[in-house]
Amino acid sequence: MRENAASMKNQLRITQFFDNLEDVSELAKENLALRESLARMAENYQLLQSKNIHRDHQITGSGTVLQKMIEECLNQKSVSSKGHRFQDSALTKFCINVWILGGRKLYEILSANFKGVVNAHGLKEYLSSHGLPFVVAVSEDATAVIGKREYSAKRNSVVGNSLPLGKRGLPNAEDAIVTSAVDIIKLMERPRASVVFVVMAQPIADGFPPMRICTFGSDNRFTYKDVQNRLSAIEAALKAHGIGILTYSSDGDTRELKMMRQHLQLGTVPTTTCFGKSSTWFVAELVSSCIPVQDIIHEGAKLRTRFLKSLPQSKLIMPFGDKIATPSHIISLMDFVTKDQHGLREGDILLEDKMNYDAVLRICRPEVQDLLTKHVSGSEGTCFYLKLIHFRYWRFWLKCDNTYPLPTAFISLNAYLCVEIVAHSLIIIILKLRADGTPDLFMPWLFSSQQCESYFKALRSYTRVETSSPKRELSSSSPLTA
Repeated sequence: MRENAASMKNQLRITQFFDNLEDVSELAKENLALRESLARMAENYQLLQSKNIHRDHQITGSGTVLQKMIEECLNQKSVSSKGHRFQDSALTKFCINVWILGGRKLYEILSANFKGVVNAHGLKEYLSSHGLPFVVAVSEDATAVIGKREYSAKRNSVVGNSLPLGKRGLPNAEDAIVTSAVDIIKLMERPRASVVFVVMAQPIADGFPPMRICTFGSDNRFTYKDVQNRLSAIEAALKAHGIGILTYSSDGDTRELKMMRQHLQLGTVPTTTCFGKSSTWFVAELVSSCIPVQDIIHEGAKLRTRFLKSLPQSKLIMPFGDKIATPSHIISLMDFVTKDQHGLREGDILLEDKMNYDAVLRICRPEVQDLLTKHVSGSEGTCFYLKLIHFRYWRFWLKCDNTYPLPTAFISLNAYLCVEIVAHSLIIIILKLRADGTPDLFMPWLFSSQQCESYFKALRSYTRVETSSPKRELSSSSPLTA
């Protein structure tokens, strides 16, 4: 056991300094310079104490703390994540308090207004205060939660239910208000919310974070018509504040995908085209707003997953003429070529890790294709697939006869339609921005649903350390599940 410091013989005690203090006091009475120096030290100490007290008082003003947050964000936005330095004591103390009050309590603070209402006014203030163009890229996504219903005395409503979607494709928060026990019983008979939908608005400018404009709970039972109505309601709400929607993104949900196909009239020759009558390769209408864009990150993950399933022992193959695309070529390359040349990792070819987005970028690098051509014989099919081009020619060749059926020899229909939508939409966006005289707004890296994923990631960061399941991480009795 560690020895008590007070029992140590050589331990200094404060009483041993009393005699020295008396000597200094007597000397200060005789020495004017020493007396003035001690007086200045006392004044400086009192001034420092008053500054600390004033700084502590600033923490109680929410407006001051929010202003400090805004200033800190603007100061740090041009600094890399590893170079962030936060030295404001007021914000430090505020963050400590947030950490102490974290977990479910923090959910109640952050999600106090999750009612399925489009916050168009807040978005307008955000764009105006930063001098940003009044045009945004809207994205929508959902994440699973563990539903829990309970009565909220503050709202006089039952939260946690999946409210019916109206003509606007959004729930009405007033449907959850109760005036009697009968109302509560009726609401309890409705299904619980199993997912939370979030709609994000991304300013078309680098360095500015997206803003959540709508959140609501659902049982995930809706149709493409609901998606269409919701997008129309959001577009109308933003248009009333002078804000336009350039693109609308999702992650490949079948209902959202069907809405996008109908919005673009994908597969039909457009009534008006600028490519000439013989340009039958472009089969979509030139829409002017809410241009659909599928999330390219999710699309890359789908194409990688399909590629990794194309093993010799599998029934799924990917033929290209007399060649095939298979991950066996990548495995051979990693065995014969050193890592400093190919830059690949073992996890890049593991099918279990379907959300490894960085692996898509590493596998598709041109250097990998060059090394395959040089060191792995018969890898022409794999190189062709890794270029992620000519999907139409490949699909047309497969449909020429029944030798290779599409379900087992081609990518999934969902992935193929996403590729077609992205290809057409990028052309439509370029043509629109050219016609509007705003080519500087062409920022395709912002046209995705990754803003929603980042929002979900931020929410999960407030949960307990031991939580790992997405459903468990977002479970709460707060209005977030309402």
